[in-house]
Amino acid sequence: MITLLTPENGAVVSLATDVQKLFRSPEETKKRKEMDGALTFHWYALEKTDGDRSRPQPVRIAWQDEEDPDMTEDLRGGSYFVIVSRHRDLSNPTVVATDCTEADIWNLQIGKRYYFCVQKEGHRSEVRYFDTEKLWPRCLYIDGTSNVRDIGGRRVGKKTVKQGLFYRGGEIERHMHITEKGIRQMQQLGIKTDLDLRGEVIGRLEHHLLPLYGITHLAMPIGPYQSILLEENRKTWRDIFRMMTHAENYPIYYHCWGGADRGGTLAFLVGALLGFTEEQLDLDYEYTGLSIWGLRSRNYEPYVTMKNMLKAYPGKTLAEKTERYMKKHLGLTVLEIQKIRKIFLG
Repeated sequence: MITLLTPENGAVVSLATDVQKLFRSPEETKKRKEMDGALTFHWYALEKTDGDRSRPQPVRIAWQDEEDPDMTEDLRGGSYFVIVSRHRDLSNPTVVATDCTEADIWNLQIGKRYYFCVQKEGHRSEVRYFDTEKLWPRCLYIDGTSNVRDIGGRRVGKKTVKQGLFYRGGEIERHMHITEKGIRQMQQLGIKTDLDLRGEVIGRLEHHLLPLYGITHLAMPIGPYQSILLEENRKTWRDIFRMMTHAENYPIYYHCWGGADRGGTLAFLVGALLGFTEEQLDLDYEYTGLSIWGLRSRNYEPYVTMKNMLKAYPGKTLAEKTERYMKKHLGLTVLEIQKIRKIFLG
């Protein structure tokens, strides 16, 4: 007989670690607001720091198993299968096999209800449910890389940005090396497109890994921060956003070297277009400080310059100003911008 131990039925579980919760606290936010923006890192030559604090907290499911004492020895043993689903009937589940009596479930969505049970040799435990805490941003764990998170889960007006569409993160080869486990995690997320923002690898990498797993690789190199207004970047930025108007390209994993500066610039533009507040965008930018790629501050001069460039465009809100930038500078149409918003906001 399989008896579930944790989580308790109806529990609210957090996917954020204590370090991540502390990072977004008013006290820590105040410290970052007062930081000197003259950081010493170079986005084109990042150096690894000690410790990766960007991974989320998994949900640990634990149970005990009292086998039938009358069961013969040849019928004992076998693996446990942990079944986790968004649906009460356990349809379309995530399934984890283990020989232990506990399992960690990674990369669940924030603010959602999940049903779960444990099965072995055709017998199941009771079905319980838990709710995940709605604490944005949604961090993810892809083994072999760092700084992975989802733009979705944030409330914007009367709508919520959809989760599971647009993932930022670090590269998976050269300075970081994705593992077999990391590939499986990408597959579980259903990623269809690898949007590569790096220019330094063109001509250096003959073959990319993810296409071997059916994930399309798109090389669209851009620069960060002030480059959003550089003429030589205009076409690539336009191509990126036009690619994003096609629903069949999602979910997208986009990365540069660390997912920090070039990736952070793309995250800022998309978030601003969808209606994130400046404070939310600053927090998302600074969350890279939990990864292995060094501190990021909202006072960093190139980041401030980029924001001021966007704020110079007409409009009452940052979303309106960003839309004006995309139409005037990049040449996107109203319909194209509407398509992007509809994909993320429904």
